[in-house]
Amino acid sequence: MFRRVHEARRGFTVGRARRSECMSSEQPQRPEFLKTGLERLVHQMSITPDVYDPGLESIIAVETEIAELHERQTYRGYPIPQLVENSTFIEVCYLLMNDELPSLDFLADFQTRLFSEEGPGPVTRTLLHHYAHQSTPEELMRTVVSSLGSSQTEEERERDESYHGETALLLSRLAIVLAHSLGRCEPRPLSLDSQYSFAANLLHFVTGQQPSDSAEQLLDTALILLAEQGVDASSYAARITVSTGANFYAAMTSAIAVANGSLLSCPRPEILKPLQDLQSVDDITPYLGRIAEHHLSITGFDPRGLESSDSRLEIARDLCEEAASLVGRDGDERLARCFEEAVASQLKVGPTLDWPLSRLFDYLGIPPNAYRSVNMIARVPGWAAHAIEQDSRNQLLRPRSRYVGSDERSLPDMGSRG
Repeated sequence: MFRRVHEARRGFTVGRARRSECMSSEQPQRPEFLKTGLERLVHQMSITPDVYDPGLESIIAVETEIAELHERQTYRGYPIPQLVENSTFIEVCYLLMNDELPSLDFLADFQTRLFSEEGPGPVTRTLLHHYAHQSTPEELMRTVVSSLGSSQTEEERERDESYHGETALLLSRLAIVLAHSLGRCEPRPLSLDSQYSFAANLLHFVTGQQPSDSAEQLLDTALILLAEQGVDASSYAARITVSTGANFYAAMTSAIAVANGSLLSCPRPEILKPLQDLQSVDDITPYLGRIAEHHLSITGFDPRGLESSDSRLEIARDLCEEAASLVGRDGDERLARCFEEAVASQLKVGPTLDWPLSRLFDYLGIPPNAYRSVNMIARVPGWAAHAIEQDSRNQLLRPRSRYVGSDERSLPDMGSRG
């Protein structure tokens, strides 16, 4: 259980004792206590008990200070375009978890933790040896993260109240796990190379090639765009896990497990299928006609995307244009732009962030079976921020259910069953 949960409980006990002392004094604090109780009661009464929304889209279950991604696109109040222009993924990691960008000293400390990893411990080494080629990268990452929780002592948990150490360890360890799972690097890396940025290390691990400065910068920017996605299913899973009193690694394991679901939004190779099916711009209109005729959807597009003015989309489009030019695929990018415009015009749906970022991953040479894993690594700081925020003002998340099964009935005897 997180240390701050224990502190909160100790504070509750002390507060209760102090209230007892006050009750015996000449001027008790009962009015303030009653005011707090009444406020809670009014709040509970204001919640309509019979609202049913299976997708929870109409339910506000979380108040967060981490990011605003609907009307504006900000992390901790800072516009994402400014962060992309003036910071790095590692700085954004720190920002998401701490509410402020790091000073030089704090940045150096976080990077020291990130790059000082001496290599996987015996448990991780065993998992890599036995399962690197038997599991998908995402499954192996989930199992390794789960194992980290059992190897951390209570003393280590209490020594790092900010969870910087745990987050840095996760970023480093997951990148190494991905490298072993893909088998692109020889010899297989056991730690990050401190001569290069985290983005450069990650791109080297997944492609087997030392990236250019331009490619490194492109991936670093993509990681910033992916770092926080609001209260989606994966970050909510982390919050639910924390709300029960489970530890940090349990929350991260939950988030990774959910992020591996096929319906969760992220860059993925199937988004590129229409572009692979098209030979030229002339093929777009008949292709979309067949889509409309059979009432099919296009992965990476959504009706809500047509109405949104998401600054992250513009950034991602620029990244794609630069990456395509870098690898000599300007024609592919022009086809993608024409396809996007035609989809908006004919099908009335707009792109999600996954649409340009999937193309970017392709241009950078990231193998298709690593798209989801790279997304998971990018999401670590956002998940960590949600776990920390939930822990700081924790309340057990406990939604109600509505029974729709059989009416009450009598138990039949054995002879009449079936």
